[in-house]
Amino acid sequence: MQVTIFDDGFSYDGRTPNERPLGSVEKAVVGLSEALAERGHDVVVVNRITEIVELNGVTWLPWDSPRPPSQDLLVALRKPSLLEEAEAEKYLIWMWGRCTSLTNPINRALLEKHRPALVYVSEAQRRGWKPWRAFPEQVIEPAIGRVFREKEADGEEPSPLAVTTTHPVHGMRAIIRMWTENIRPLCPKAELHVYSAVLAKAMETSEPDLKIAAVYEDILGSLNSGIQIKRPLPDQEMASVYHRAKVHLYPVISREVYCGTLAESQASGLPAVVNAAGGQAGAARVRVRNGQTGYLAPDESAFVNLTHEILSEGSGIYRTLHRDALALQRQRSWHSAAIEFEAVWK
Repeated sequence: MQVTIFDDGFSYDGRTPNERPLGSVEKAVVGLSEALAERGHDVVVVNRITEIVELNGVTWLPWDSPRPPSQDLLVALRKPSLLEEAEAEKYLIWMWGRCTSLTNPINRALLEKHRPALVYVSEAQRRGWKPWRAFPEQVIEPAIGRVFREKEADGEEPSPLAVTTTHPVHGMRAIIRMWTENIRPLCPKAELHVYSAVLAKAMETSEPDLKIAAVYEDILGSLNSGIQIKRPLPDQEMASVYHRAKVHLYPVISREVYCGTLAESQASGLPAVVNAAGGQAGAARVRVRNGQTGYLAPDESAFVNLTHEILSEGSGIYRTLHRDALALQRQRSWHSAAIEFEAVWK
């Protein structure tokens, strides 16, 4: 089957996850396209790359290149407007983020014209909008890259290192405050490594964007509390980071539909503590098995106490959570996801 995926975002291909940090959406395109190719499909991805790339059975085409003459399936990434990029026998929109934009007049007309199947990444995302008519639809949970699922643990207890990976505007101030005022005094040898490109740039230039100015100032005042700001890394190196850490601290983000870095750290065996103090765990509820691979802390006191217990030397809680995360959170492969995608268009 000829499958063409359109993404008008930016430049990447199958090499990119091993070369530089890449978002969950783009890594999903790499994973799905290669899995479909392994299953015998002819797969083309059209995005903003500047030259043709042939890799792992997938052809990557620049946006301005001629479109494939025909395709059995056109996959539009996120945007209904991409359904117009080529003629196809069948159409599919792979939705990431909120779906409410599908009801605006322009997108509604495109959906009526092409009658695509809709693929969501979570049940909560699917329930987040009410279509005006029935469309073929399916929730297909994204898979996790091999580097996170297959890296072996060395069996040694890590040092008291916590990591956080969220964007600074999403609950990071609360995590920094709890770390500085409560967690670090209980664990004086512990460190918190914040993986954020925008914060790393602000630390280098001393010129934070206005949106992150407050958390930037919080961090400047907390650097003597074991906090380090780091740039996100390619997948192989981030997998190593997760293996060296003891806990992933994560906020609830109301608009988040997947929690990609949380899924990857869980597959690496890293326990998580989610700050669900607002009463809603959001997408993190699906990524973390509460009490087995991490905790959905119902309030800040629980967040502090659970983090302290995991970071403590010789922590039995860490060992149990780590063992169960390895056993329960690394089965989801792109091969399995590809089979579910095939069922949507057949």
